Amino acid sequence: MIRRLAFVALLAALGAAAWWAAASTREGGDAPPAARPPRATSRPRDPSQEASITQILLLYRAPGKTVSAARSREETRALAEEILGRVRAGEAMEPLVERYTDDRTEDGKVFNGGTQILVRTDASLPALKRVVFALRPGEVAREPLDTGQAMLVVRRDE
Repeated sequence: MIRRLAFVALLAALGAAAWWAAASTREGGDAPPAARPPRATSRPRDPSQEASITQILLLYRAPGKTVSAARSREETRALAEEILGRVRAGEAMEPLVERYTDDRTEDGKVFNGGTQILVRTDASLPALKRVVFALRPGEVAREPLDTGQAMLVVRRDE
């Protein structure tokens, strides 16, 4: 029993000594080891697997969550085509996002500035991913994308 206690005490002392030696070689002396940033933020983006987009989301009345939307599907398609024409004519997309998108937070601000990152391997949004990954950076989709509840005007940013 005494041998076990002595062994445990020796292991604890060796562990503390190792920590102290490692801490004393770092700037800040007694500081514990610094946390490493998550791997996902430290690796560069692979453009064949991830795409940054800016989108204008326009909801229309449909069964489910958008049943109380203000516009019909036809009105929404006409608005999306008008916005797309303006973007193709050279108008900046960001002010149009601010004015038209229905993708907003509870306090009415545009969610994430109208931007998001799509990952090719995610199972969600397959139709959107087919369109986006076929675009070159800076290119706008040729036509609005109909999701079944909304029309999207999409630009691939990178």
